[in-house]
Amino acid sequence: MIQFAFGTGLRICEYIHAKWVWYLPGEKRIAVSGNDVEGVEQKKGKTSKSNRKVDLRFIAHDALQNQRDYTSDDLIFLDARYNKRWTGDKAIRVRWKRILKVAGVRYRNPYQTRHTFASNLLMLGANPLYVASQLGHENTAMIERHYSRRITGGLDGNKRTQLLALYSKIDPKHRNEFPIFLLSD
Repeated sequence: MIQFAFGTGLRICEYIHAKWVWYLPGEKRIAVSGNDVEGVEQKKGKTSKSNRKVDLRFIAHDALQNQRDYTSDDLIFLDARYNKRWTGDKAIRVRWKRILKVAGVRYRNPYQTRHTFASNLLMLGANPLYVASQLGHENTAMIERHYSRRITGGLDGNKRTQLLALYSKIDPKHRNEFPIFLLSD
């Protein structure tokens, strides 16, 4: 589930509600259609752009392939303790905290998977409007406000090579995890 979160930028309330019918393997996308807030299914997302198609990075696609045998026919991710739907993000936050402690990483909330996703795209030269659409934002205002240093940094300092080298260390087949974004004139 965390691997999927890093590879899609979905909000916690979106990925705990993700359904197999949303998965479009032929398009290599997931069509987000709602979310779950404290155990209550919402048909509409946080914004008018929340219901959207998100391009799947290799890491997200692999997470879905690995998840197939562990879930229901409906929801992609279940709370493994009870083999039932998640009832909110509290249990996820508790587990996340334990994972970071064992890994020796200082605490940051699980929403940072979303920020990592956006930052990676921007550092690789993705158009801010594309990033906003992938995150389900109405426009680029949030992108500019929260990630402006990533936008201006773009491909400076060989960031693409550095990021892909990091992904390759994690898993060699992910060395081309992110597409090449060409900066427009």
